[in-house]
Amino acid sequence: MKFMMELPSKWAFLNNPIICISILLLLGTACNTTNGYSALKKKKPSIQITLPALPDKNLCLQTDTGWSCKIGVTQTGHFNFEKDEQFKKECTRLKGQYRCYGMCLPSYPRYCDLLFSDAGQSCKTSNDCQGHCIMEYKDVLSRFSTSNRHSIGDDVKCKNCIGKCANYALRLCDKWFEIDNQMIRNHTTTLCD
Repeated sequence: MKFMMELPSKWAFLNNPIICISILLLLGTACNTTNGYSALKKKKPSIQITLPALPDKNLCLQTDTGWSCKIGVTQTGHFNFEKDEQFKKECTRLKGQYRCYGMCLPSYPRYCDLLFSDAGQSCKTSNDCQGHCIMEYKDVLSRFSTSNRHSIGDDVKCKNCIGKCANYALRLCDKWFEIDNQMIRNHTTTLCD
């Protein structure tokens, strides 16, 4: 018994088994790739940070790399410098990086990002690291001749580039060059308030 399906005339080409198989192979390839790279690439290591107790359960939330706290203002309407200093000291004691982004208004969260366990290790892609695989600006410049330095504002191909795993989480407002899939990706152009 032969199974045939009636297709509208504009889809009649699908009755050809070679075309059908080619389309399926093409779709299978498209589904198994990411930006032209195999989806079977090395899995990113899980973040291995021992998260301490929150410094203040009412003001702070756990993040995957430490904590974030909204300090706000006191009852008199002034920024709570005392709480901010307390959280900063606790973060420093844990060898964390305490920071706020942009203009750092009282309503902005403060972050305490704890040191990644693979910080400073050599890497060729961010999948080698808990955070990002980064390259220092001076190293990026040394990879290019003087005549090409104007091009480092964009992503640039870089075969055999070696970077180092970032010490801490990098966020949108941070400035860094990431090594990923033989490319140097520029994360220095984001403008923050």
